Amino acid sequence: MSILIEQARKFKTWELLHSMTGKSKVYCKKVVTNERKQESVAAKLIMEKFAELEKMLIN
Repeated sequence: MSILIEQARKFKTWELLHSMTGKSKVYCKKVVTNERKQESVAAKLIMEKFAELEKMLIN
């Protein structure tokens, strides 16, 4: 599991995804943690932005 998920409060992961995508923080969290399907257009956008966040914050 990604460090952005494990330490979501420290990195403000859900808040950052919310501001990047316009989707709710709870929906972002559920998509990234596989509680919701990742097949919708919004979910794909969230996963794309999550990958960008990982590149910026982790690497």
